[in-house]
Amino acid sequence: ATSIRDLVVHDADIVVGTHGRSFWILDDVSALRQMDGGGPGTAARLFAPDSAVRVRWNMNTDTPLPPDEPAGENPPDGAIIDYYLHADAKEVTLAITDGRGTVVRKYSSADVVEPVNEKELRFPAYWLRPAMTLPAKKGMHRFLWDLHYAPPDSLPRSYPIAAVYQNTASSTMGPWVLPGEYAVTLTVDGGSFRQPLTVRMDPRVRATPAALTRTSATR
Repeated sequence: ATSIRDLVVHDADIVVGTHGRSFWILDDVSALRQMDGGGPGTAARLFAPDSAVRVRWNMNTDTPLPPDEPAGENPPDGAIIDYYLHADAKEVTLAITDGRGTVVRKYSSADVVEPVNEKELRFPAYWLRPAMTLPAKKGMHRFLWDLHYAPPDSLPRSYPIAAVYQNTASSTMGPWVLPGEYAVTLTVDGGSFRQPLTVRMDPRVRATPAALTRTSATR
């Protein structure tokens, strides 16, 4: 427990400044802003997600920091999708579609997580980002879409040297999606819930929309 000396709401984040204990950020409170009960008798609630920024999860290019090096944790790299299930579901699916209605990524609670053979790793397993699955249990859930198309099946799993303690993602990823308007559809045992999602470009990147489209088309 410590004294809070300042509090700022920045977009969908809450920033808290303490007295001599640094500052803390609660990432994305969009769901809290929409807590109005969700309607009686509904099987689920899909909260409207905040806009997502197409930013790379780690820009380090060399040996990572030691695990015991004090460092802050960056916000999740992707679109944060919050949903609530009023009861356990048999199957939950999550589909992301672009402005033309084309599915760019789809997840299911029945997806099987690809196993990782720790004996084949060149580093301790505690560097890896835990696999994210789509929960189907009753309660509040948060899922992260990494703003990529599905990874190709033909490429082997690999990990970059620019590692982050307990958060190193596999570098076998599909292409980035383009900035623009998308839709998120949550389906729970046959019932569907839909919300819009905006993907914005990293403000530090000066590439034009035409250049991004051309690069995406060549992959």
